[in-house]
Amino acid sequence: MKNASRTLTVVLFTFLLIGCSPSKESTAPQQGKLHRILKNKSWHISAITSNHPIDFNQDGNKSTDIKTQNNPCQNDDVFLFREDNTLQLKDGIVVCPSPQGTNNEGAWSTNDTYLNLKLPNTSPVRFKVETFNKNQVKVSKPSPFPGAKKIVLTYTFTRTESK
Repeated sequence: MKNASRTLTVVLFTFLLIGCSPSKESTAPQQGKLHRILKNKSWHISAITSNHPIDFNQDGNKSTDIKTQNNPCQNDDVFLFREDNTLQLKDGIVVCPSPQGTNNEGAWSTNDTYLNLKLPNTSPVRFKVETFNKNQVKVSKPSPFPGAKKIVLTYTFTRTESK
C-alpha cells in the first residue's frame, strides 16, 4: 500500500511539474503549418461562394457565386502575408479607388484553425480554416447579411506569383 501511495504521489507530482512548466506555445504566438504556407507568399481570392443564393450587389439577381457580384477592382487584388504577421494588400490590374490612400498595410495571424485578417480602416475578421495546402487555402465565416437562413461565405485563396 505504501508503494502504491508513493507511486501515485510521484505520478501526480510529475503531472503537476509538467503542467506548470512554461512552454514555448504559451509564451509565443503559434505558427503552425498554415503560417508556414502563407508567409512571404502572394495570394489572391480566386472564389467567394455562399451556401445559399444571395443578392450581394443588389442587382435583383441571387447567386451563390459571390465573386461575380463583387466589385471587379477587388477581384484581382493580391495579399502578401509577411513572416512578421504584417499583411500587404496590392491592387491587381484593375485598380480600386482607395479610401485609405496608399495605406494598404494590415495584419494577419493563424493557429491552423482560424485565420485572422485586419486591413486598414476595417474591423478585424476571423475566418474558420476549412482546408489548406501549399497552393490553396479555403476559409469561411458567417455572412453579415440578414435573412432566415444562416448564410456562410467561403473564400478560396490561391497562391500567385508576386506582382
